[in-house]
Amino acid sequence: MNSVILDLTGTRKLTSQEEFQKYLDSIAAQQSGTPDSTTPQAETPDSTTPSIAESSSFEGDSRFIEANNYGLALQELRATLPQGNAFHPLVSGLPRPLTIKETLLSCIENFNTSHNPDGTERSLKDRKRLFLDYFDTCTGIHYNPNTDKFIIIPCCDRLITLDSSFSEEFVNVPYGTLPGVELDRTKSKYGSFLTKQEVLQHKGWLALFENDAVLLKEYADLVFSLNKGNLMAFWLKPKTNVTSPELRAVCVYSLSNSSPAFGSYDLSSNACFLLKSPSSSQKFLGGAK
Repeated sequence: MNSVILDLTGTRKLTSQEEFQKYLDSIAAQQSGTPDSTTPQAETPDSTTPSIAESSSFEGDSRFIEANNYGLALQELRATLPQGNAFHPLVSGLPRPLTIKETLLSCIENFNTSHNPDGTERSLKDRKRLFLDYFDTCTGIHYNPNTDKFIIIPCCDRLITLDSSFSEEFVNVPYGTLPGVELDRTKSKYGSFLTKQEVLQHKGWLALFENDAVLLKEYADLVFSLNKGNLMAFWLKPKTNVTSPELRAVCVYSLSNSSPAFGSYDLSSNACFLLKSPSSSQKFLGGAK
């Protein structure tokens, strides 16, 4: 998926994967462990109309919905999945985006599916395909302005029920009014790449996995087996740039960009949701981007 990336100051546009990777490499080279270091912000796949890109056919297969912003992606999701559809989760009668945990569990399940329904062996490239994409989720991050505090909301109703016309950068919601896990950016390493051991002990990553340390380890084991070096950074918006109680959606970036989590996603930018398919008997078109 072709993406446009901005740093958090909004002053630098990184217009290619290669430029983004160089930017991440430069950050990695000067890692200091400082929680408030300037970090890149995942923004937009480069498209003009909502679309669905679907993966190859095998048990537990998945599909993608992509649109110009989070609200339009929700609209596309609601139109694509009728209410009551048994294979995709609902909230208040509405199909919802997957959580971080559900999304990354799908990546694991995809990778661990070694054979197609017809018995032929899947290639490593095909098994890795979900690790190579960018996904938005319904997992929320709610910032307490001008402090080190923020809340991770694993399945955020306030995001799920946004109107399709919503096109703001974030949702302004009074801090502390949404249920979740409150964290302190000074208590774990944010804004820099991590060793696997740091990931496994990271309070932010554990919160994203709803405190499922076993699944986090399974995911981290896969990521660190498929890529080298320090990986899986957790980018936050710098404290000095948060002047209101911002609610945003957490997204995850691709293996080729070191599989970070972004807590700085702009809801007015393009969004991509991962969906489950109802049956491996469906023949999907398209492929990994």
